[in-house]
This record gives sequence, C-alpha cells and structure tokens, in this order.
Amino acid sequence: MSWGRGLPAGALTTWVGTGVVVVDQATKLWAVHSLSGSPPGGQSILNGWLSLILTTNDGAAFGLLADRGILFILVGLVLSGIVLIFARLLPHRRPLLQVSLGLQVGGAVSNLADRFRVGHVVDFIRIRFWPVFNLADSAIVCGVGLLVFYLLSTPDPRRGNGGQKQRSRAETTDFPSPRTVTGTPDQRRP
Repeated sequence: MSWGRGLPAGALTTWVGTGVVVVDQATKLWAVHSLSGSPPGGQSILNGWLSLILTTNDGAAFGLLADRGILFILVGLVLSGIVLIFARLLPHRRPLLQVSLGLQVGGAVSNLADRFRVGHVVDFIRIRFWPVFNLADSAIVCGVGLLVFYLLSTPDPRRGNGGQKQRSRAETTDFPSPRTVTGTPDQRRP
C-alpha cells in the first residue's frame, strides 16, 4: 500500500499542518512560561551556538515590516486558504508535495494564531549569526525546501526519455502528404 493512498483528498496535508500547529503552540507556551526570566542573552546551549531567548515579532520574518500586523493576518489567511484548497485537488500519489504544503500551512496558521491571540509572534530559538525564530518558521522553511526538492526531482510528464519533449498527438500522427496521395479526386472522397 502506498503512502497516502486511501486518505481523503488533502488529509495528509491537514494532518501534517495540524501537527505543526500543536507542536509549535506547545513549544511557544513552554517558552513564555520558562524563558520569561532568562538572562538578556538567553539560555546558552552548545557553547553559544544555540540560545533560547524569548522575543516577540510584530513584523514578518526576521522582524521586517514591523507594525503591519493586520496586513500579515490578511495575507496569512488568504495564502493558507489557497494552499488548503490546492491540497484538496492534489492526487494522492504526491505525498511529498502534500507534506510540503502541510508544513507550510501549519507554520503559517500557527504564527497567525499568535497574532490573533497575543498580537505578535512568539520567537525563542536563536542560532549564532541568525535572527530569533520558532518552530513554525522552521516548518515553513522545511516545507519550501521540500517543495523545491519535489519540483526539481519530479520528471515533467510532458517530457519523454532522455529529457526530450514528447511530441503532441497531432505531431505524431502520420498524415499522408499531398504528393503521396494517388488516385483521382473522385477515388479520394469518402
């Protein structure tokens, strides 16, 4: 039995997305309760390469376009809706694509939940030389990476062996050329 077969359309995307929301919201809740009294640099792990530090983000990724919360809510809702509709139209034979979309929509919905619930996104993971992020951000990045991998590794159905584009049916139909037709005009009529 193939992975994803027998599931309703979009179910794998929905399950992955729901899992991302649950795990991300749980870790953010933990971060708010556990890291609120941390030192200014956060709790250092791995000799400073990884730190846990509670921050908030009113803008887009990496704090861009701060104070535009309503714009991000609207864009997030529209994009999440489009992804979920698209996921329902995918064939069941594309589980990698469905997982990719689930990661992306789950991350987007979880960050949207933060904006609705507390007015900003909760971030708490910092890797040296990288802005602070959360698991939803990681899910979005991984989902986009899987989508790129899927698009680059899936053969184009319009291409045949050797990467040569297959000819259309009209191009492959052998019609007699006018020079090879024999007989009188009356014999050629159906």
